[in-house]
Amino acid sequence: MEAHSFGIIVKVNDLDGCRLFYREQLGFGEPVADSTYRAVFDLGGGLTLTLEKSAAPYLERASAATGWCFRVPDLKAFRDRLEAAGYEYPIERSSLGDGDCLRGSDPEGNLFLVREG
Repeated sequence: MEAHSFGIIVKVNDLDGCRLFYREQLGFGEPVADSTYRAVFDLGGGLTLTLEKSAAPYLERASAATGWCFRVPDLKAFRDRLEAAGYEYPIERSSLGDGDCLRGSDPEGNLFLVREG
């Protein structure tokens, strides 16, 4: 089977708050599909990120958090934009020895790793 597109689904309790964070702070722009139960962001290259509203009890535990990675053209400028909005995530040297990265989390604890490139 040949896949032509891929998607990441992140379950959230507060869809409105997370939609705003991903749109404004992470810079994903307006969702390409948006409703009261999901927001879909087109990340380009056949990849989407979907925020899906869920009241599932397991979402209350940190072990349920989703983790994913993406790249930005300028890691320092990205961090500066987040800091200006009140989010402080340090840039650190990757433990894998493959450059600098920024580790952060959305308002519900879903983890992300940002690299330059």
